[in-house]
Amino acid sequence: MLSNVGINVGSNVGINIKSSTRRIEEILFDMDSFKEAWQNACIHTKWDKGNPPAVYIISDRIEIISTGGLPVDLNKEEFYKGISKPVNAKLHKIFGQLRYIMISMETSVFCHLRQ
Repeated sequence: MLSNVGINVGSNVGINIKSSTRRIEEILFDMDSFKEAWQNACIHTKWDKGNPPAVYIISDRIEIISTGGLPVDLNKEEFYKGISKPVNAKLHKIFGQLRYIMISMETSVFCHLRQ
């Protein structure tokens, strides 16, 4: 299924043949961005509701859907100011301890720290 959108699981580089003598390699998939979005979806999903995050592969894009919503103690104004609070504090702490995310004092920064 991944090959339908030009993603090769072993490589994130595709080959675009512009002419019979010229080969141009193009990056088709940003794995670091995908991992960050997936980790974010996992941390912000309400797992007790039975709706896990989902990945949809469409011909021109990949969508990651999370049904988490805002945490109880975070309002829309705070969200739009860039304040971040995890929906799952325990899972957030585990991801931080495993160094999958970086946690600052003011907000959580979701970034891929491990290779």
